[in-house]
Amino acid sequence: MKTALNVSTQGEPPAGTVKTAYIANNGLTAPDLRDIAQKIKDATGADTVIVQSPSLSAVVSDSASRFTIESKTPTLMNPANAHSVNEITASEQAFLQSLADSHPPVAMTNALVGAVLVVAVVCAAVFAALSRTFIGTSEPTARDTNETRRSVNA
Repeated sequence: MKTALNVSTQGEPPAGTVKTAYIANNGLTAPDLRDIAQKIKDATGADTVIVQSPSLSAVVSDSASRFTIESKTPTLMNPANAHSVNEITASEQAFLQSLADSHPPVAMTNALVGAVLVVAVVCAAVFAALSRTFIGTSEPTARDTNETRRSVNA
């Protein structure tokens, strides 16, 4: 089982320093490729590492979430289907650009947090109103106290 590993550097795109590795071994799984990418990232200090085999690709990045990476990974061209290195490089550049273009849904997150806060305030107000109602009726009156004394003395 021979593995050819070529690592190249692609400069400073929005994803930071990018390292790319091509592994000529078709028997690796996606977790294997992610492990290799993580080791390359740790060893080189790169921000983003793309590892490709003839059938799979894996990416590890400091600047993008795993969800974002996995949703954008299909834009990477399979090296086995490429006619030239330029096609692979172009697909990597398109992938990196799609990572740069993906932004977290800030407006949606703010709206959700705002809605949760409004619900919390409404619940607190209702709880406070109900607490005042029940506290007012649960305190013993003078009549209740006298009736309790009579029943105890009897």
